[in-house]
Amino acid sequence: MFNKKRAFSFSQIDSLIGKNTILEGVVHSVGTLRIDGEIKGEIISEGNIFLSEEGKITGNIKASNILISGKVIGDIVATDSLRITSSGRLLGNSNAKTFVIDENAIFEGKSKQYIASPTQNTDKQNSNTQSTDKPVKKKEKK
Repeated sequence: MFNKKRAFSFSQIDSLIGKNTILEGVVHSVGTLRIDGEIKGEIISEGNIFLSEEGKITGNIKASNILISGKVIGDIVATDSLRITSSGRLLGNSNAKTFVIDENAIFEGKSKQYIASPTQNTDKQNSNTQSTDKPVKKKEKK
């Protein structure tokens, strides 16, 4: 959607918050979440968030990819990409690996580039490598 390197699809929606729905509290999601209604609270997702033109979020958001066509009042952490379309408004800070603002979009806040914490990188590296500090014992044949 943004470019070939970071393309992802909102065509498969796992959860939908409808146009006439107001949800208050913390929302946890794994897949793609489309919001046409209103959320007052925090959203934590391992997947993608799509906020339609009619949608509104008052609260902080953390997700992999976030596409804003509606209004967000709160801070955002996008571990991959954040895009504000021409009808979108973000009134809050952004922390995203990739940040795209379309013409006529509104962004009021501070922005910084998302960098995974050193502990996350170290944990991934440690799980992918074997330690060479310990001697390897060979079984003797009798």
